[in-house]
Amino acid sequence: MNQSESIEIQRTPEFLEAAKRLSNFISGLPLSKEQNDHLVREMVGQIQLAERAAFMQGFEFGLEWEGGED
Repeated sequence: MNQSESIEIQRTPEFLEAAKRLSNFISGLPLSKEQNDHLVREMVGQIQLAERAAFMQGFEFGLEWEGGED
């Protein structure tokens, strides 16, 4: 896989439902459009970092587990 390719994370129905609840909550806050957009960008960035970290931890665990089978 080259750097331009990426792994797409499949989101569960539970994740999508939680995102909908959060979106509904945020839409009720007294934020300007710019503040709302900034908040959403920050949240998406944090989710992406968490997904990458979880993937790497799982990948490293898999490598360690595979290596321990000798």
